[in-house]
Amino acid sequence: MVNARREPVEFVVQEGRPSEWQRVVDTARESPDDIREPDRGAPLTSARYTVGPRSAVVLVRPWIMSSVDAGPRFHIRRPPVSYV
Repeated sequence: MVNARREPVEFVVQEGRPSEWQRVVDTARESPDDIREPDRGAPLTSARYTVGPRSAVVLVRPWIMSSVDAGPRFHIRRPPVSYV
């Protein structure tokens, strides 16, 4: 989420439960809480997230493929491609 305005802007997570999402980047926060390792993100507590003025936020939605995996994996959901 990117906010280029001079005032905070509220965004709404459109998919899944808020607790499924983790914040890994929020450039409005003080260091060291502004950037986190993907496997140590801060879980969201609400579907609404306020992005500070002239800031960017990155959320990830970790998921585990199977019990054999070494740990959480992250995937990017891409919109379906339509060819004409």
